[in-house]
Amino acid sequence: MMRPSTLILATLLLGSPVMARDTNYEYAPPMQGETEAERLMNSPRGQELKGVVDLMMKGDREGAEQALQEYRKKYNQAPSGSSPAAGAQPRQPYNFGPPMMLPPEAR
Repeated sequence: MMRPSTLILATLLLGSPVMARDTNYEYAPPMQGETEAERLMNSPRGQELKGVVDLMMKGDREGAEQALQEYRKKYNQAPSGSSPAAGAQPRQPYNFGPPMMLPPEAR
C-alpha cells in the first residue's frame, strides 16, 4: 500500500510543475500609459482592421466588404474538426425503435 501511494505522490510533486509550464506564452506588459485597446490598434492586426474602417468611412462599401472578407479569412480561422458550416452534414437523430414494453407480470 505504501509503494503505490509513494509513486503517485512523487509523480504529482515532480510532474505537475513540468507539465503545467507554458513555454509559448510571452506576456508583453503595456508601455507606460498605453491601454490594451491602444496596443491592439498599434499591432499589425489592428492596422488591417483600421484600414477596413477607413474604407467604410470613405464610402467604399465594396472595397470595405472585400477587405473585411480578407481580414476574416486571415484571423477568423475555423476551428479544427468538422462543423456544419464547413460542409459537413448534420447528424441525424438515432432511431431507437419502438419503446420497450414490460411483460404483464412485471407491471
